[in-house]
Amino acid sequence: MQRRKQWRMALGVLWILDGILQLQPQMFGPRFIHLVLDANLMGQPRWLAPLLRLSYGIWAQHPVLSDLGSALLQLGIGGLLLMPSSVWNTRGLWLSLGWGSLVWFTGEGLGGIATPDASWITGSPGSALLYVALTILLLLPVAWWESGRVGLIAGRIVGTLWLWGAILQTRMNFFNANGLFAPWHGLAALPQPHIVSSVINQVAWHLGGVANWTNVGFILIMAGLGVAYLLDWHPTWLRLSALLWLFAIWSIAMDFGVFGGVGTDPNTPPIWLLLMALPWVLHPIQRKTPALVSNPRRIETEIGVR
Repeated sequence: MQRRKQWRMALGVLWILDGILQLQPQMFGPRFIHLVLDANLMGQPRWLAPLLRLSYGIWAQHPVLSDLGSALLQLGIGGLLLMPSSVWNTRGLWLSLGWGSLVWFTGEGLGGIATPDASWITGSPGSALLYVALTILLLLPVAWWESGRVGLIAGRIVGTLWLWGAILQTRMNFFNANGLFAPWHGLAALPQPHIVSSVINQVAWHLGGVANWTNVGFILIMAGLGVAYLLDWHPTWLRLSALLWLFAIWSIAMDFGVFGGVGTDPNTPPIWLLLMALPWVLHPIQRKTPALVSNPRRIETEIGVR
């Protein structure tokens, strides 16, 4: 099926981009360990922190081999997903499922979902978990794609995660300027084009005076989108609004995920877009057949019978 092929290839491109980012010079040294891996330990529960320290300690003992192996594996997964052979595609999907799960658990520290500062705005529940979600959808039977069932499942996933993001955002630490915008300023301090850091700082400064209402707005937007997706309701204006919201968060709150020399992926919005768009493109397929069956005359018109 064409749609399934397109989404599989898009996932492959993202894995290749991640592999390329993993080959950045600073990834092979202590800067990556300090800014990315050690940072994942902050706020983690007692049961998880020792496991993360153990895995990060293994990485720190062999940083070059670990980073190179990770990069090559991700490039390999992407390459397999782009190949014309369905056999190799399937192998690539299973590797994507396994490696994505491992990255989410260790490299992303469960996407930060167990920490007090977890927020959809800054990247929870983690890109790797969304890679795994899309991989599972791609492993479902082709018939599910052709019927539009995959679109329904994707809509439920997106709606649930957006409602979860809205609930996370109700924590009291997000109702003040420091708790809400400190991560933004931290991203702006990383090496990057001046115009990008300037926009982030300016937006955070202007919204800082109304942090309470800004956070209320964030909650309402995510809750509204979550309910709409769970109800399988996404008219054109809502789709455009969702795209605008996604780009705004990606560019300002997430800094596109690739600057600073230690970005491992473009953060959640690109893979989120793939999941978010599935109900848009697959639902018409699902709805067409019942409409035709219930109207015999329309069937005759569709096949050209007079």
